[in-house]
Amino acid sequence: LRSRNNGNDRNAVTPLSISNFGGSAASRSLPVALPYCLGECRRVLAAVFLTSLADRRTRLSSINRFVNSNRLWHHWLEVHFVGKRIHVITCRKMKAADVPEAFQMLRVFLGQDEHYLASSSAYGDRGVRGLNDALDLFLEHPELGFIWLAYDEKGLAGSCVVCYAISTSMGSVVAKLDDVSVQIDRRGLGIGTTMLEKLKEQLRKESVTRIDVAVHLDNPEARHFYEKLGFVPLNEERLAMVI
Repeated sequence: LRSRNNGNDRNAVTPLSISNFGGSAASRSLPVALPYCLGECRRVLAAVFLTSLADRRTRLSSINRFVNSNRLWHHWLEVHFVGKRIHVITCRKMKAADVPEAFQMLRVFLGQDEHYLASSSAYGDRGVRGLNDALDLFLEHPELGFIWLAYDEKGLAGSCVVCYAISTSMGSVVAKLDDVSVQIDRRGLGIGTTMLEKLKEQLRKESVTRIDVAVHLDNPEARHFYEKLGFVPLNEERLAMVI
């Protein structure tokens, strides 16, 4: 970190050592040293709050190299420098009380997603009646699967559908993932990634060993999203037959 020089040159900067943080903060335990470090960082950062947004981003980039190993510091700096909000995401399986908002979110997704609509007739889509019946089935038969919901400070932020299956290749239970969606006004904030990471943690607790997902051939953005999360292409095409 660098601090403002106390001399006449307002733009001059001098290196800021960890030893400046309330004496020898480096030799203190974390609970004792943290208040000193926090106070010193507030003083240093306050000196540049009135600079341009571009300058803030530049300074944040350099400061991040110093604090990247500590997520608490990283989030604090982002909030004060760039004005981003911290999105604390909590996830859970849908309960009966969650049905109305889950229904609304999935209804919008199934009714507007161009890639789903391109294949909906092959799936035997029944519209809102089919969705309503599906939510009832998930509540009545939790052993078959569940609706995974993600919440932030504004409420329901994302959802996806998970169905269990048995893999003959792995000899274990696996999960089929469908209808992954994030509220339009909260996209690009990492909510989808967090939702699926927390889903992976939940499925591991249930001894589920794999997650399968299908991606439309004309949806490279979704393919890239899943590959970043660790999904591997199968070089197969999904087929369906209504019976």
